[in-house]
Order: sequence, then structure tokens, then C-alpha cells
Amino acid sequence: MRVNRGQAALALLCVTGLIAGCGGSSSSSSVSHIRTLNATTNGDYLTVLVNGAATFGQQILTGVAPSYLYINPGTSTFSYATFVDGGATTSNLPLNVNAYNTTATINSGVYYTAYAIGRPDLVTAITSLPLPYGAMQTVVYPDTHSTPASGSVNVRFLNAAPDANGTGAVDFAIDGTKVADNVGFGNMNTTTASFITTTQGPHTVLVFKAGTLNLISATNLNLTFANQKSETLILQEPTAAPIPAPATFTYRIQQIEDN
Repeated sequence: MRVNRGQAALALLCVTGLIAGCGGSSSSSSVSHIRTLNATTNGDYLTVLVNGAATFGQQILTGVAPSYLYINPGTSTFSYATFVDGGATTSNLPLNVNAYNTTATINSGVYYTAYAIGRPDLVTAITSLPLPYGAMQTVVYPDTHSTPASGSVNVRFLNAAPDANGTGAVDFAIDGTKVADNVGFGNMNTTTASFITTTQGPHTVLVFKAGTLNLISATNLNLTFANQKSETLILQEPTAAPIPAPATFTYRIQQIEDN
């Protein structure tokens, strides 16, 4: 499923002093940009906070991504106030526990995506650290808006599925060739979130248990990469699985366009 960064999933609220503006772009190199994507397990809706202010109400990632907001450079903290499970139950998450709070340095002139990942059911009752493996958290990565050469596509991978290989990592392959090895939960294929160049058109993406050829069952594996796009491919689990996940458990790949 492809998600274009220019589509708005929901109304975005600007907070004076925290966010400099909504959407679009800025001619000032001192202004940064941020968007938040909800790739949590079992989560229909999140209230996402930046530095304690409720700036995002984020639906589960199912086909539309929010626009970027302007954000002032510096240190920002991402956390959550409420979580809706299955569209029915609202949980007020314990803000005094910083287990799922993420502090990130926002550099001038850079575009970022904050990915909400993991299982909220593992954090709603905790009162102290350490954070259980697979619990809901935020990971923040820089995006690129550079345009690849004609006929080429830049892709990178994010493992947002905590149960995909028990507590282990996964490998990603394109058309049978492994291109990203040992990607742990919450990680991208490299520490710098760099992209892998491939060709435009239809491709098959496979996910294996790290270091093996044991395929992890997933849907949406036959993907089409658009010419001269940069995309983040997110391994996501729609519902919580037992650990280790059974071979028949279904995951999915979400395509996010970064340019």
C-alpha cells in the first residue's frame, strides 16, 4: 500500500511556540519539518504529543499519511496521551512513566518522520522501567526529498512488527536477493536510515527471520515502485501475535513516499 506524503489524514493543530506552521514548505533553512505515522499494533487512534502539547491526532496507518508540520530545531519529546483500541476502548496512558517517550534532536532544515510503533497493551499498566520488549514507543528518522535518477527508486526498511521473529530481527529481500540484514524491532536497515537504490516497476518483497531463509508470512508483498521516488517500507503487524509468532500469522508492508 502506497502512502503519499502530500495527503492529509486528519486535521493538524499548530501550537504557538512549538510548531512554526502547518504543512507546505518553508524557504528558511532554519525551519525543520515533522510528521507522525501510527504503525502501532491493534491501534486505531493515538493522541500524539510533542513536548507535552497535543499536536497530532493520528489514525492507524492504512493508506493516508499526514502532511508535515513546521517545527523549531532543538530537542523535542514525543509521547502519547490516549490510545483507542479497536475503535471502542480509550486508554489514558500514564504520562509520568517515560517508557514510551522519545527525545529526539531536530536539526535545522531537515524533514523527519516520527513512527509510533509497538504494542500499547504492554505499556498501559506499567509503572516503572524497563520497557517490555515490543511495547509502544516512538522512533524518529530523517527523510530525504532528493530525486533518484530516471528509472530508479530509493527504498529503505523499518521493522515495526515486534512479534515478527519473537524477540529477534528480520532480513528483507527484493526479488529474492537480501538487501537488508538483521533489522531489529524499531530499527531501519542502517543506523543512518539510508536508502537502497533499485529499479522502478513491480517487485516482490520478502521478509525472513534474520540469518535464515525461513519466510515470515506477510501480505502486500507484490509492490510497485514509482519512478524517481524515495520510499520507506514498513513491516507492520495488524494484530498482536503470540511470541514467537506462528508461521500462519499475517503481517503487511506499508509503502510511504518520502519525496
